Amino acid sequence: MCALTTAGVFGASLAWLAGTPAAYGWTWNVSVGNFASIPEARRAARMLDATQGVDGYLGAVTGELLVDGRRLEVMAIEQGKGTVPLAVLEGREPGRPSEVALGATTLRRLGKHIGDTVALAVSPGQLSQRRRVVGRMVLSAGPLDSAIAPGKGAVVDIEAFRRLAPEVAPQVFLVRLDPATDRSRTIDGLQRAFPGTLIRPLAHPDISDVQRVGYLPGLLAGLVALLALGTVTHALVSSVRRRRRDLAVLKTLGFLQRQVSATVAWQATAFATAALLAGVPLGVAGGRWAWRLVATSLGVVPEPVVPPLGVLAIAAGALLTANLIAAGPGWVAGRLRPAFVLRSE
Repeated sequence: MCALTTAGVFGASLAWLAGTPAAYGWTWNVSVGNFASIPEARRAARMLDATQGVDGYLGAVTGELLVDGRRLEVMAIEQGKGTVPLAVLEGREPGRPSEVALGATTLRRLGKHIGDTVALAVSPGQLSQRRRVVGRMVLSAGPLDSAIAPGKGAVVDIEAFRRLAPEVAPQVFLVRLDPATDRSRTIDGLQRAFPGTLIRPLAHPDISDVQRVGYLPGLLAGLVALLALGTVTHALVSSVRRRRRDLAVLKTLGFLQRQVSATVAWQATAFATAALLAGVPLGVAGGRWAWRLVATSLGVVPEPVVPPLGVLAIAAGALLTANLIAAGPGWVAGRLRPAFVLRSE
């Protein structure tokens, strides 16, 4: 029960992550554009301002910088219409040129904490600029750069980027749609305005890799469950053999065949109930721990999900399976001949 519950919690948490773009950094609905200059980006911004159903957007561009001497992919953001809040695990997103936010993995590798400072430079030997770490974030650059993963990379205000590279322009706009409007119509309008460049939420390859091997916990749990079924079967068969005299006495006292069979079924039910009482809580705790471990290594929102229907299905399946296993030994126990068994004793 513990293994099955652990696998169920882990699988449900992974499914929740895959179906919740904000958990892996996509706090916007779509991204548009592939701009090469500041005038082109400004024209695109005016088009977004005029598009009905666009609730907010921000410009984004990525580039490689030296952060405390280590090469790191950095995303620079520029707020446009409204606000598009990014996914923050701790602290806040940068709002000034003197601030920077880092992915959880990058923060650990640099040995930094919120409130520390890091040095940013374009190339070795160039005069670096100090930036204060203000947040631990779930990062996503959308279609811009796969090197920026949920836990890897940094985010700065675009003005901080321009102090290091003055001609930087937003490459794409990350757009949040108004939930009160017809989203399909708005997306159709954006596709016409930005043909071939509109991209919907897409999980990072790191998350896709975990999804591809997500069946392994379930497979391992299934193997453990098969071993448990074999153990219960052996215990019931051995119990009927050892307790032949006791069962014969019960029949002598007036137990019917179905009542003797029922004693074996109740024994199996007791086994399953004990396994559920111990295994389900341990499995929930183990699944939550395993998912937090994986989510922390990925840098995504570490939100474990406990599926109540799944846990109930495991409990019901365990009780049903135990009683099905007990049917064979129970049938044998019910057909015992008291006179023959007691005489042989």
